[in-house]
Amino acid sequence: MEFASQSEDTLMSHRMAAIHNRRYANIFWVAVLMMLLSGSVFTPAEAAIRLPKITEKYEFYVQVVRSDFTFSNSTAVRIWGKGAPDPSPPFAFGDAVVFDDKITKGPDFFSQELGRIHGVFFDACYNSTGCLKLLVVATLDFTAGKLIGTIPITFLEDLTIPVRTYSFSGGTGDFILTQGFGVVTPTVLADGYLRSHTVLRINRQFTTQSAF
Repeated sequence: MEFASQSEDTLMSHRMAAIHNRRYANIFWVAVLMMLLSGSVFTPAEAAIRLPKITEKYEFYVQVVRSDFTFSNSTAVRIWGKGAPDPSPPFAFGDAVVFDDKITKGPDFFSQELGRIHGVFFDACYNSTGCLKLLVVATLDFTAGKLIGTIPITFLEDLTIPVRTYSFSGGTGDFILTQGFGVVTPTVLADGYLRSHTVLRINRQFTTQSAF
């Protein structure tokens, strides 16, 4: 009987030791998990960099001078196609026009210059009657004003639509790691001018410091 009692005591002590071991093991793994998670917790400064920013509105005008009227100093020239160097419609499939237009703060041609838009557009309609769609590849180059830097844009412009849009993602300077879209309203003026009113909506997802 005494031997049986000693065996029960031994068995009980083993069970209690196993329970303590499991408790210590659980505490150990919880500590490891907390250490791993602590590496992904942002400090207040880091969180400020990563939090989305409020979308900004940036408004400007693009001034185009066309040589098919009275001006010889055209800012757009057809470099390939039947109507060269006339940059105005009608276009044929594959026609290419290079442009370097002034960006201004206000609608007047002689208002403050914010930069230039450099690029080329191609007629992208193949044997389509009444199709007026241009593939535009350009860079908005802002050298003065509120924001400084460049925005590359590529979009299909439908000339039959009075209000056109394009999207962008990234850029240089103040536009590093930003994204947004532009709303363009073109107006044909007298004396060979074409003016486009553009409103950019810019989402600054990151500050520029996070890129370095």
